[in-house]
Amino acid sequence: MTDRDPALAGALDALLPSFEDAAPDWQDALRRGRRPRAHLLAAAVVGAVVVAVVVAPAFGIGRGVLPFFGAEKAPRPIVLDFASLSTGAPPGMDPGVIASETRKVGVWRFGGKRHTLFVAPTRAGGFCFEWTQAGGGCDREGTVPVSQIGAMAPTQPQSSAAGVLRAHEDGVPIWITGHANRKYVAAVEIRFEDGTFARPRLTWVSPPIDAGFFVLDIPADHRIVGHRAVSVVGLDREGHRVAEDFLGIGTARPDPLADAIVSEQEQRLELHTAHGPARLFTAPTRYDGRCVYATFEGKRLPVYPCSPHGYGFDNLGVPIFPAPDDVLLAAALPRSAAAVELRFADGDSVVLHPHGFLLYEIPTRHQVTGAELSTIVLRDGGGKQLAPPQSLDVPGLTACTQPLPLPPGTHCPDGF
Repeated sequence: MTDRDPALAGALDALLPSFEDAAPDWQDALRRGRRPRAHLLAAAVVGAVVVAVVVAPAFGIGRGVLPFFGAEKAPRPIVLDFASLSTGAPPGMDPGVIASETRKVGVWRFGGKRHTLFVAPTRAGGFCFEWTQAGGGCDREGTVPVSQIGAMAPTQPQSSAAGVLRAHEDGVPIWITGHANRKYVAAVEIRFEDGTFARPRLTWVSPPIDAGFFVLDIPADHRIVGHRAVSVVGLDREGHRVAEDFLGIGTARPDPLADAIVSEQEQRLELHTAHGPARLFTAPTRYDGRCVYATFEGKRLPVYPCSPHGYGFDNLGVPIFPAPDDVLLAAALPRSAAAVELRFADGDSVVLHPHGFLLYEIPTRHQVTGAELSTIVLRDGGGKQLAPPQSLDVPGLTACTQPLPLPPGTHCPDGF
């Protein structure tokens, strides 16, 4: 089953180009893996054939890209589903989907079922998508380089009212779907715990979507702890890593600053503290995004994870970085923020007037219980609150997130 019939291959390639730069590179995968996995190759080839056969007839196909506006319009119930994404959305969370332009991109088979993919553009230049019986999402700005959704192996089959499989504690991915931004990504790799990877074929869709979609049924021998899928990596045309989206499996954990091009960093602030200089930097990413981080006492501290253009810096939160002997505040603020008010548990307060970025050392007298920082309020130029106050007097704060120096022996994942 791993050999392609030449006649079938020619017919398929006439319908849907082979995207040689994104084709499954299983020989490389097997070289990198510890043990050969022959039926992984079979699964990849069969999967590519199914996608080509099912999706291609839905379009008048140009060279390598499916024309979005040539696709079949979605039925009314699907259009209403997309329109509902904006109903009751909190401020800043409305995707701005143009529901009337929802199109049927195609039908794939994974997870033992046929799933139809519907996609609609957004007013900001991105898109929202929905796989029937498999979930969906939005990239409002159209700047996310690569993203995935999937299902974990359930102990007992369960589904929500919308038919979406829920993740279970055994945490074994059984299928993955996702999308990649055509501006930045030419191929995707699904990487496994054992060092091997799969390269599913991307089905590209023309502007205004300008993205590629993929699916992969995880083979049986990669549904075992030690061999599970752990992330999806977007690669550029030269095969270089652009970005990586983690599934939250096993010990694989994202580095929030992995996408930063540190050689192009720009220092925004410097603060002389009781324990040496603290500095705040921004750095670009390979997908027009931005990373914000601080350096202090030999550590690089992620102020915010690297985020695509248009995302990540209007959340109005001010991160706190406790060290064994100090406490720092560091933030990239929304443009409307003209003042930051700090309130302390002993009744003291201070008002800061930053310009886009904040770097502040908590005074020593407020680094003790009973006098610690309790509330942060952001205000605009007229003194109006931009959001509800950020309270630090809430249950569940750990030593790594509270505004007090770290107890001896405490180690924080992204800090000291």
